[in-house]
Amino acid sequence: MPSNPQYVRLFQSKVLTVLATGLATVELSVVAIELAGEDSSAMLGTALSLKSLTFVVAPLVLSLVVVQLKRGRLLVVLDLVRALAVLSLIFVETKAGFLLAVGIFLAATASFKVIYLEYVAYMLPDKATFSRAISKSRILDELESLISPLMAGVLLFIFPMTLFLAATALAFLLSALRILTAQLPAIAVKTTRSDAQRSFAGLKLFYREANLRPLPWLMVPIALGIAMVMTTTPVLVGLDESRQGADIAFAFGAFGAGVVVGATAGIWLGSLATERHIMNAGAVLIVAGLFGGPFHEAYYSLLVLWFAIGVGVALIQTLAASVIRRAAQDVSLMQVYGAGLAIQNAVLVVAYSLAGWLASEWGTQPTFGILSVLSAFGMGMAWYLNRSQGSLKSSSQTE
Repeated sequence: MPSNPQYVRLFQSKVLTVLATGLATVELSVVAIELAGEDSSAMLGTALSLKSLTFVVAPLVLSLVVVQLKRGRLLVVLDLVRALAVLSLIFVETKAGFLLAVGIFLAATASFKVIYLEYVAYMLPDKATFSRAISKSRILDELESLISPLMAGVLLFIFPMTLFLAATALAFLLSALRILTAQLPAIAVKTTRSDAQRSFAGLKLFYREANLRPLPWLMVPIALGIAMVMTTTPVLVGLDESRQGADIAFAFGAFGAGVVVGATAGIWLGSLATERHIMNAGAVLIVAGLFGGPFHEAYYSLLVLWFAIGVGVALIQTLAASVIRRAAQDVSLMQVYGAGLAIQNAVLVVAYSLAGWLASEWGTQPTFGILSVLSAFGMGMAWYLNRSQGSLKSSSQTE
């Protein structure tokens, strides 16, 4: 843990909010069933689509509206907004009200994630320390998906839903209190850019900066790998009649374990190889995992494929944060991280739709083949841009 006491308190706040977000996700499913009954799957599907859309739009709107506000106070406000959104579920009686509460909650969550990254980059200027912090954040996000459902199951067994929602809101309030006591530094940025320029400054940097151009292409194998895992795991495991629901959860856990290992390995590998080479290795793992899909014949071979994809995803995402921070230049970190989050979720929207539709229409084996080719194309484009960048540097040095 870095010695910076402000970062320590901010990370403690992150732990609280990640736990509360995981619990809230379970609560949303329960509320959806109570409101919609047999139509709950459709309503949850709409909520998930809303999640992806929110994570595309919210970071861009954040850059537009709050670029000159003090970030510490904004984090507190976002925690309070999430607490109120969770509490509102106690009184929600319509589908429209449910989706409104979900939309507000997700917008605040996406904004919190962007500003948290900005603060970590600001408070931890050392590259190695920053990389460790990003890795811990990524591991924490993954552990949340494993631990929160178990905690939610226990708490729902002990407490009524109303008290459960209140306890989750309390976790967000405690996070806000922790941020207040951290006395975070002010990193408000003065800018003369127009509203539209501020909103798209981060996106423009991904096009303008040579070091960032490969990243959107690397997001293609990331998104396709995640989409394949999330949309086809129940089907692939269910094909074996001897398997049970716990085996599906364990398969998802193999992917999560891969993410944890990849995030941890990214720190160690950073001292042995360049960020570009490590991210390329991550892309190779994802592509290899997808290429191997049609040939797996047993449940345990599927676990190996999911684990490999998880490692690849984490290697790219962990190192990408360092690349983005270094390339920010005259654009605020909030805008660049927000742009990266928007791009990744935009690609995820397409990837989820494509993986789900292909698996439904053609089956899982052709889907593996198609997604592996598309992932290889994204990886190839990233390699090409990296090589072009290297050639330009060599030419300039020769001159």
